[in-house]
Order: sequence, then C-alpha cells, then structure tokens
Amino acid sequence: MSIPRMLHQIWYQGSDKVPAKYCRYRASWQRYHPDWECRLWDAPALRKHIAQHLPQFLPIYDAFPYDIQRMDSARYCLLAALGGVYADMDIECLRPIDELLAGRELILSETQGYNNAFIGSAPDHTLWTKVFSYLHESITSSADDVPTGLRDTMPIQIAVTVGPRFFTMCVKHSGVLELVGTLCCPGYYFEADAMSSRTVEDRPPYGRHNMDLNWMPSSSRLLSRLTRRLFSTLGRMRHRWRLP
Repeated sequence: MSIPRMLHQIWYQGSDKVPAKYCRYRASWQRYHPDWECRLWDAPALRKHIAQHLPQFLPIYDAFPYDIQRMDSARYCLLAALGGVYADMDIECLRPIDELLAGRELILSETQGYNNAFIGSAPDHTLWTKVFSYLHESITSSADDVPTGLRDTMPIQIAVTVGPRFFTMCVKHSGVLELVGTLCCPGYYFEADAMSSRTVEDRPPYGRHNMDLNWMPSSSRLLSRLTRRLFSTLGRMRHRWRLP
C-alpha cells in the first residue's frame, strides 16, 4: 500500500490560535503540494479520531500527564489509521517531497535516532503495531546515556515514553528498517544541522526544522539547543576530517 498524499499537522489549541510564523511554514507545505490534502488537527479533532479509530488507546491517551505526550501519540494514531505525511508545525518546506513517496510505504528522518517530527507512512503499516503494543504495555526506551540528574526531567520523560527516543526504539525493534518499502532520509533532508550516518549530500534539503521546542520549559529549551549545536559541530568536524 502506498503513502497517501495527505499532510497532517497538529496545533492543539485550534487553527485560530496558530502564530503567524507557523502559518507561513504551513503555507510553504501547501504551496509546494497544491494537489495534497493538508489537514490541521486540534485537540477535540484528535480525541475524536482516536475514539473512532483506536478506542482501546483512548484511556492511555487521556491519562498522559502532558499535552505533548498526547500530541506525540496522536501523530502515530493519524498515520496508522489514515496514512500520509506528518510534519511538525515548525518545519518549513523548501521543495516538493513527492519524489520521496514513490514506491515507499514508510519514510523516516534519520538523525541521532529516528525523528518523530517528520514521518511518512502507508495506512496500517506494521510499524504502528509495534508502537501501540509498546504504548499499551508502557514500555519505554532507555535513558542510560543521559546524565543521572536529567533522567527524571520532563523533556527526557516525554522522549522515552512517547517521543523521539521511544519512536527510535520502536523503529529498531519492529524490523521495518529491513523492508524494501522503507526510506531512511539522511538527517539533513529536514534537519539542517543534524548529524547523520549518511553524509553524501546528493540532493538539496526538502525542509528546515526550526526546532522551536515550545512545549519545553525555557531552561530545557536552552540546554537542548546548546546540546544540539555541540553535536552538530562535532558531526561536521567528523565528516570534514573523516574521523572513524
């Protein structure tokens, strides 16, 4: 089954509350994909979708302590039931992505792990079976590489329970990386400063993720940005000097 030409984005507070810059980013997706269905989901629409398509997940969804956990899990619900492409609202589109969809059933963005800010999927893809199995069983990813004092902070808890670390674990455990229909995009396709195991930039980027991190406390946003810049610099040095 192919990936539908449908873009999903989430603004939990509703379309009338979207800040101007995110309206511009959203317009960039619409401009480069005029024949796509572009859907913006808010909190009531997401909950209604889950109640209709994944009612057994609804108690878990409602019990999450943070709205960002609902937003992270809701994107998985949308792609599992409807398929299409999910993109965070702070990703600006730079050119059409249609060519990435050809012959693919799953599109991943490969950074330090597998980013859940941009995902493409056919409906009912096998990846989502693993994702929702782990969510139902409360299986979380490891935080052993995180300094002890940070492991219980909000950003790390979100990352390991439903966010990027959790998503990366599900990708690796599901076997989807071995499937011919899976495309792993080099990080720079959508993350301008991302480290990637694939360093041959044979085509220009498709998007620019501005990493606003609005859901984080301000102190955590600063730490995350500093860490990201450090890893980005180390990645460029490694590539330039061809370090092992």
